[in-house]
Amino acid sequence: MIPDLNAEHWGFTSFNDYFHRKIKPEARPVAADPNAVTAPGDATITRIDRNIGKKSVIPLKGQSYALADMFNHHPFGDRFVGGTAVHMMIPGTGYHRWHAPVDGVVRHAEVVPGEVFSVAETTGSGSDTQDFSLNSAAAVNTRGLIFIESIAPRIGMVCLMPIGVSEVSSITISAHEGQEVRKGDELGFFSYGGSTHFMATEGDGSEFGRPGRSVRANSNIAR
Repeated sequence: MIPDLNAEHWGFTSFNDYFHRKIKPEARPVAADPNAVTAPGDATITRIDRNIGKKSVIPLKGQSYALADMFNHHPFGDRFVGGTAVHMMIPGTGYHRWHAPVDGVVRHAEVVPGEVFSVAETTGSGSDTQDFSLNSAAAVNTRGLIFIESIAPRIGMVCLMPIGVSEVSSITISAHEGQEVRKGDELGFFSYGGSTHFMATEGDGSEFGRPGRSVRANSNIAR
């Protein structure tokens, strides 16, 4: 939301104040289906992996993540063996707050500290410079882990993993362990930069459809 159209910089006090701005709730209505999994933010679904294994390797942002490393070896990670992993890309100019994809209880929430990867000056300019600079395993990037136990038995547990990429290493989680959340409740936000979401579900993910679909926060993306 723009604080004041007539003020200098529209009333935003800093770039990050603008970057992780909120939007009007009516702009992102929440899907009402109790068995629906909703999009945590505005993004494009770029990859869907079904029947994932504990040692699966998931390519994200051009890099490969070992699933156990992504979950920071948390015991809850075992619950997603045989489940579905969904990768969603967020544009740098997009909406950077994230919302609960299910009704349920937060069982664990943490920020896993990681590295900051900036583009090396020696690579010059061009679209391939970031990949050159990010040649380490992407599982070392700063990321959040939010495990939510859905109140719908058909859904089970969902893990939302906001991942900072490139120079993005500021992940703020507002949810806490034991908190009851409803679909659409805010869970946190990124500060400056384009970023990505990884979401894991226990189900087979047959209704996620195919990659390439653009979604909006709180819209129904699967049942």
